[in-house]
Amino acid sequence: MLVTNSKIVFQKQEEESYVVPHICSIRVLGNERNKLKQILEDHSIPVGIHYKPNHLLTFYKTDYSLPVTEKLYDEIMTLPLHPELQISDVETICDIINKYLN
Repeated sequence: MLVTNSKIVFQKQEEESYVVPHICSIRVLGNERNKLKQILEDHSIPVGIHYKPNHLLTFYKTDYSLPVTEKLYDEIMTLPLHPELQISDVETICDIINKYLN
């Protein structure tokens, strides 16, 4: 992981293991993911919460406790990433996140 500041973590990818991502995920630290999610949604920017840990899914549900997995699930959200995304959309999303961080 590559930490960009004290609130958000971006996934770092080594060049030799580069893959084309199908989602753009970030970790929002300090129990603030839902706050940032709401701010983005208030600006009509759709974000996602992916992926629910298997041990919490109905089909795979167990009595196991996986606190690290559950903590990560509570921190991760995905930003818009699709072919119709314009540079101006990316700039708007970045501006809103930067305002939130400052």
